[in-house]
Amino acid sequence: GFRYNRCHWQNKPSFQLQALVGCVPDPVLGAAQSLLAKIQALPQEASYYNMIHGDYQMGNLFVDWDTVWVFDFDDCCYGFFMMDVGCCLHRWVTERSFRPEVSRENLLYGPGGILEIFRAGYEEFYTLPNSQWALLDDFLRLRTVESLVILEESQALPPDLMPIVKDALGSYLLAPGSFCHGIDENIRQVQRNFSTADLQNSGEKMLTQA
Repeated sequence: GFRYNRCHWQNKPSFQLQALVGCVPDPVLGAAQSLLAKIQALPQEASYYNMIHGDYQMGNLFVDWDTVWVFDFDDCCYGFFMMDVGCCLHRWVTERSFRPEVSRENLLYGPGGILEIFRAGYEEFYTLPNSQWALLDDFLRLRTVESLVILEESQALPPDLMPIVKDALGSYLLAPGSFCHGIDENIRQVQRNFSTADLQNSGEKMLTQA
């Protein structure tokens, strides 16, 4: 069969930060650079660093009751197993339409939250050391960095939406505390900025255009 040489995660195009130079604020770029340096400095033991999917998120799997079918292995590389975990959980906690009444912090880390359920299922098949799970916030932020690079390289979003999404992702990297706390803070900031007057004006525009 075919054989492909797979790179280590930091050599993937989606982690080449030169794509962000001049496209994101300097503090965001600096935070991304510091995070990549931190992850690259971690030990690489075979029990938690080996071949990974590289893009393990809801768009790349089918769920049939208790069976999960994973596809799209184009981004396979050598990396930390927690990268796949972070990639999957990142999609859940950053999707604001999913359980919007629950803070992202409680959604992920609360009793009966996503992490508790996900980890229980994961550990039916493989057990990672607690020291790796303790790095989850770093790997959630790493997926955020990768998302920024992919957005910038692909220009897949409409021009009016691109800066909004980039600002939100950047705020997740810069916020103190946990990754989810950064999302919750960004949501509150958006809600404060979007005043009742804005809602009324939006409604009037919709009525006049109808």
